[in-house]
Amino acid sequence: MSSVCKAMNSLLNMTACLVFLLCSNAAQALTIPLSQSELTGLADTVVLGTVVSSNTHWNTEHNNIYTEVVVSVTDSLKGSAGKTITIIVPGGTDGEITQWVEDTATFMSGELVGLFLEELNSYEVFQMGLDLTSQIVANGSVVQIIGGLQGKLSLAKDSQFAGSGITTDKFKQNVQMALDGQIIPEEEKQTFQDGGSSNIYDISTISPSSASAGTNTLVTVTGSGFGAIREPSDQLGFYYTTYGGYDYFMFPGSYVSWSDTQIQAYVPVCDSCTPNSGYPYSAASGPVSIFKGNKWGTYKDFSVTFGYGQSRWPGDSPNISYKVNDGGVAGRSAAIQAAAASWTNAGSKLQFTYGGTHSQTDKSKNSENEILWMSLPAGTLGQATMWFVGGEILECDFAFSTAYTWSYAATCPSGQHDIQSVAMHEIGHFLVLRDLYGNKSGFTKDTAKVMYGTSSSGTIKRTLHAHDILGIQWIYSERVPPTPTPIPIPIPTNASKPVYRFYNTIACGHFFTINEAERNNVIENLGSYRSLTLI
Repeated sequence: MSSVCKAMNSLLNMTACLVFLLCSNAAQALTIPLSQSELTGLADTVVLGTVVSSNTHWNTEHNNIYTEVVVSVTDSLKGSAGKTITIIVPGGTDGEITQWVEDTATFMSGELVGLFLEELNSYEVFQMGLDLTSQIVANGSVVQIIGGLQGKLSLAKDSQFAGSGITTDKFKQNVQMALDGQIIPEEEKQTFQDGGSSNIYDISTISPSSASAGTNTLVTVTGSGFGAIREPSDQLGFYYTTYGGYDYFMFPGSYVSWSDTQIQAYVPVCDSCTPNSGYPYSAASGPVSIFKGNKWGTYKDFSVTFGYGQSRWPGDSPNISYKVNDGGVAGRSAAIQAAAASWTNAGSKLQFTYGGTHSQTDKSKNSENEILWMSLPAGTLGQATMWFVGGEILECDFAFSTAYTWSYAATCPSGQHDIQSVAMHEIGHFLVLRDLYGNKSGFTKDTAKVMYGTSSSGTIKRTLHAHDILGIQWIYSERVPPTPTPIPIPIPTNASKPVYRFYNTIACGHFFTINEAERNNVIENLGSYRSLTLI
């Protein structure tokens, strides 16, 4: 897996992930889109703070992994929070097993964050199978994020570095405006500077013009003015999401070649990108551009067919049995089975088989793939959970939120959510297809795809897009297992500095940096990265 966008601090954001401002806002995964005003209204508390530590472990029943994140509170903007709070985050890695939970915010030690939170009482913590440990008790309030990824923002102390995201002052200003009943301006007071028509680094072609991400697909970018030698800050940017009023791009972790007229790199996916390091983003359809000399070159349209997370079900022709708890509502199960049948009939070597009903009311590792309705954090519509070891999937569950009204009618009424359409998307995560967020005006979009990462009431999306079908066929074709990611040769730069190389023992990919502070940060804070020889 290509290691890209290692968002560990402001400097690393500058060199690995770049963001620029636009007048827009979007939710991540299948959440209900919420503005900062809505998040402020829903939250029990809104705080500004710094991540101190995290502790990942199984619950008492050993069927779910949780991460307890301790945050030192700098400022309580709404409600009352103590000096520290403990955030309960589902998922994490304990021993050999990783539990991934869709649409869940992730945290890094030392990260400055703005948080929209709802409080958890001792009974709610008990229901999760968590003991009120001494760590939780010692660290004040126990809370969870609302609105999925929307409820957590990585903040910057100032706007000195490109890619540093929304500033602390701007976050505080937005929250106060929401509390005062004012409308938060959609557009920041900051402008984005591109190269314009006079720019000397222009992209003329991208070949191929359409490709998948996370599948070792090499693209060749031709043009002019790229530079015979790549400077450390020079990057090829792939659009992937809009979040909190900003557009984000991800960069390849390394380049196959770089010359004044041609760049070659693999279409990236990203497990450590701003704004939520640790969430499995995919490059999306939209603009590709060169970042050089602290500004962007001209845009070139690029279509991403699908993004793959590089884990799979074992066997040459997997048959995935699943069970449903429909809550006693006739019609729900049939809608889910219709969604699973669409993926089964997509022409791959994988199929889904309905295994009957179950009585579980929570997602849990119990050697069954289960679908159910349960309480989810505010703003979360549906949520998939996966347990895996290395690249092999052990089990998947997904839940619909009981907070919303669901429909299995032929035409979904306004104000309700279509079961079959949401199930289509969540079952796509069973295949480790990643969310796509390409919706930038004037460019190719992902909005018609089942794996497009947002949904709204009344939406019907019961037919797989051709690109969704390409995804399952690529993963479960004759390719068993998927081809390992080639290790590109690092491109020399004008910087007379050593290149530090790390190997990610979980993602099985490499990460390169010339920044010594960044190297030390990786060694101190990222235990899954093993330092290799200097280049």
